[in-house]
Amino acid sequence: FGEEFFKQFPDIKSDEAERAYRTLKLAMNKYQAHTEEAGFFKLELMARALNEPWHRRWMYWAYGLFSDYGHSVSRPLFWWLVLGLVMFVLYVSLSGKPLESATVALGQMLPLIGAEKNAYYGALQIIFPNALTLWFQISRVLHMLASYAFIFLALLALRNRFKIK
Repeated sequence: FGEEFFKQFPDIKSDEAERAYRTLKLAMNKYQAHTEEAGFFKLELMARALNEPWHRRWMYWAYGLFSDYGHSVSRPLFWWLVLGLVMFVLYVSLSGKPLESATVALGQMLPLIGAEKNAYYGALQIIFPNALTLWFQISRVLHMLASYAFIFLALLALRNRFKIK
């Protein structure tokens, strides 16, 4: 569904908005109107975010930015690719070896597959022979965790789209 749905419900700032959208979401669930239920859930989260303290508000902001509150399959995949490209450029700039850098970047982007561990570790040794200083290990772990998160958000959006329970 498109922006027309959300234009009908512009209020996310009032004190009653979160409760109202939760009520509408539950009503849509009762009638198995899954698309509308998802829309009201998004509005509920947007309203809730405004009432959260600053140290928790960022999570709602990130969820909205990176996945449109679980509605978009393409948005987390886009960010996943951007992250992979940025990390590839970083690895190339540090090593000057594009092929090995691509292997390392793909190894971190596809943590679920394992991306040919022997080739991956061989490429790591070529790029960083005194293997794996602490800062490099931390950046690899963060890259892998972010890749997991983006893959999860894309799968979550697929689940939400087809209402798989």
